[in-house]
Amino acid sequence: MPGGRHVFWGAGVGLCAVLAACSGPEPATAAAHGALPDGGAKPTAAAHDSARPAGSATDAVSATAYVAWQTAALVTPATVATAVPFAITAKGTTAGGVTAIQVHNGVGTWTRKGETLPLYVAYGTNFAGYDLGCGFALAEKRLVSVWLYCQGDKLTYVWQTDTVGQPLEVAAATGTCQVGSSPVPRNVTVPALALAPPHLAHGFRVHGPAIDLRDDATDATSGRVLVAGTWLPAFVYEIIDCGKCGAGGWIELHVVAYAAALQQTTVWIVYLFHAQPNHARLGWGVRLPDLALLPEVVLPAEWTATAPPVPQP
Repeated sequence: MPGGRHVFWGAGVGLCAVLAACSGPEPATAAAHGALPDGGAKPTAAAHDSARPAGSATDAVSATAYVAWQTAALVTPATVATAVPFAITAKGTTAGGVTAIQVHNGVGTWTRKGETLPLYVAYGTNFAGYDLGCGFALAEKRLVSVWLYCQGDKLTYVWQTDTVGQPLEVAAATGTCQVGSSPVPRNVTVPALALAPPHLAHGFRVHGPAIDLRDDATDATSGRVLVAGTWLPAFVYEIIDCGKCGAGGWIELHVVAYAAALQQTTVWIVYLFHAQPNHARLGWGVRLPDLALLPEVVLPAEWTATAPPVPQP
């Protein structure tokens, strides 16, 4: 998934105004994939733990939240939302007909192995010569993240993963694609969700004033994100080494966070650039059920992560 400047098609809310801590420049392009610049040592576990604010108890909070999610699924009601989707119209299938996509002006369906779900392509950009539309197929128990890659009038690739354990799949596609010059506001019905506990990825730690994500296989911990003065439980369901995706390479953490009292779920990608061990960038944020788009924000944070590379189509 793209890690350069995002060109959002659609209205968003100011995430810097929402997050309690928002500072620092946007990370520079990574100098080299797979290595930190001189002097950029990754934080040790001891340093990470000692830097955590007193009384934050991230592991206990997140573990408790995960257990609560297991016993009482997060529910978001059915909602009529005004979507401002990426103006993409596409129709096609992945190799072997495994996944079928049919979208008109950013709204349509995703079909895989006999299951058909509503698909909302909420935003997009131009990346490495592709027109890229990014969105979600929504099932009652899970979210499927979907990326449509188009070149000219052709649908060429579909990338997809979900919150309950489907690994990232990169598949060649055959079909048509047309990208409009401006977003097309539409009223859409977002189905009710009762999300199952997310799959937990491993191999990362991210710590800063407004973000604390960590892998601890012993107690199902993933972490928290500070939003409007409140720490929201946040779970990393996918980790990807995008070292060959351009811009010098980066690690992606795909994160789902929820505010139970508000019945809201937010999905982000946290970008960790190899040349920037002191920053984490939150991008491609979408809040459910109202489909609000959240602009990217750079947070001060130390991090360490290892991940499998992007699979080949």
